[in-house]
Amino acid sequence: MKKTRFLSAVLAGAMALSAAPALAETFSVSAYAAAVLPAPDGIKASASSSGIKVTWNAVEGADAYRVYLYNIYSQEYEVYKNVSGTTCNITRLAANETYKFKVAALIKNENGSYTEQTVSAACAAKTKLPAPSAVNVSVRSGGADISWGGVHGADAYRVYKYSSKSGKYLKYKDVKAYRIEVAGLTDGKTYRFRIAPLVKSGESYKPQEMTTDIFVSPKKSEPFTVPDLPAFGVTASEALKVMDVTNYTVMSSYDGGSAYVCGSSSLFSMTGGDQTALLVNDRGIYYGAMIMNSTAAGEKEILDAFRSRNGEPEVLDAGITGGSDTYLWESETEVKMASITAGMVVYVEIGLKYSPGGFAEEITQGLSESRKASSDI
Repeated sequence: MKKTRFLSAVLAGAMALSAAPALAETFSVSAYAAAVLPAPDGIKASASSSGIKVTWNAVEGADAYRVYLYNIYSQEYEVYKNVSGTTCNITRLAANETYKFKVAALIKNENGSYTEQTVSAACAAKTKLPAPSAVNVSVRSGGADISWGGVHGADAYRVYKYSSKSGKYLKYKDVKAYRIEVAGLTDGKTYRFRIAPLVKSGESYKPQEMTTDIFVSPKKSEPFTVPDLPAFGVTASEALKVMDVTNYTVMSSYDGGSAYVCGSSSLFSMTGGDQTALLVNDRGIYYGAMIMNSTAAGEKEILDAFRSRNGEPEVLDAGITGGSDTYLWESETEVKMASITAGMVVYVEIGLKYSPGGFAEEITQGLSESRKASSDI
């Protein structure tokens, strides 16, 4: 019994000398582990059409931050990037999509690695639609027509006009079409516009990305005249002399002949300025032309010029293409077509007698189908 009591006393003493500090150290480690840094707060996101900029408030004691991005395929949050500051740009994202992300503070270890602290709750942001492209401006006296390419997913478009008084772009008008007519402008003065697609949210619209500045300088209308073209059946060199052309590009035409393109490097990119393509068959004989002219003249003035040259046209309804009406003059020997969109005139003349084999039949069949489609609208 005495021996047992003695051993018990020795063990108790040993515990008093050695175990107490060990317990104190254990409690100290547990307390440190519990004292992790809080999650970043004040998280905000601003989106573009291809990325999201995420910002948050600094966490005291944090050496860096870790951003997580949700992967819809793995259905997990995956590390996107570690950053030293309180900003992260998440890039290469799809337009008009919602993305989820989280943020955590990091503490740097002695070996250079990081220990992650509390992760924030999930946040979400939606990328925007891109700004419209292919913007075209056609000016006239006192106004202009502005048109643009449609943006997939847009419910409407907002046109902004710059106000020198406020120094800001202010809403000018919301439209559902891909064009707008701007009136009440002063000739010789330059105005600035921008366009943004709109996405409907409830009863209102949310603007997406804006275009860069669109400059509009109205001017007095100039008379429009139908270009003088060569007579069908002349040689290519004679056709070029009639057009007074010295600089041109020769390209293969889809019919096996050639196209002498004046004012453009490509027959298939005639999208701006005054350009003409003279069509020559495989025997070197001129049989037609495709012309694109930009003009400040109004549509009525343009049509009157065509009427004085070709007579009253047949009108094929715009509904067959969703664009502008097509004005048609057709006889047994030739076909002439014109379309007018926001001050841009596209005009085609084809001499059926000299056109490549089978081409005349294709045109005739195409016109027949267009007439039927137009009458069905």
